[in-house]
Amino acid sequence: MFVGKLKIYKTEIVTDAEIDIIIEKNLKKLGMEDWKAYRNGNTRKGYWAVAGSGILKTTITNERLAQAGYFDMARKYKSLHSL
Repeated sequence: MFVGKLKIYKTEIVTDAEIDIIIEKNLKKLGMEDWKAYRNGNTRKGYWAVAGSGILKTTITNERLAQAGYFDMARKYKSLHSL
């Protein structure tokens, strides 16, 4: 629906518990064990803390990102600036 120049979308209100379940399911899809997915899916750490933890280091690896088509900036930089 449009109101003036603003486009308004319908949104759902999602509870923290529902978000935890979604995160847990996604971690399981990435190959994490059930108990670890439950523990990590229900963490209350912020995004910055999770980014530097073992949660992402074990599930979203550089190899997995390369398979998905993402560009590896570190590898490219090293190849261009090697002496």
